Amino acid sequence: MSNPNTPMTNEDYLLDDGGKCPYCHSFNINAIGGIDADSGEAWQDIECLDCTESWQDVYKLVRYDKPDCKLS
Repeated sequence: MSNPNTPMTNEDYLLDDGGKCPYCHSFNINAIGGIDADSGEAWQDIECLDCTESWQDVYKLVRYDKPDCKLS
């Protein structure tokens, strides 16, 4: 794992499931607004409430699931 005095690598951030700030390693993070999407990718702005850094989490479409009930 990465040193708490240095930013996490993308690999470490993914291994940690994006659960803490990649800059200061705090768990005190918050999503800003909604999720935007385009062409199989989605992203969301995230902020750390401790060190005030911000970044984007990026998501990639990997499959679809058929819901058990009909969507209205």
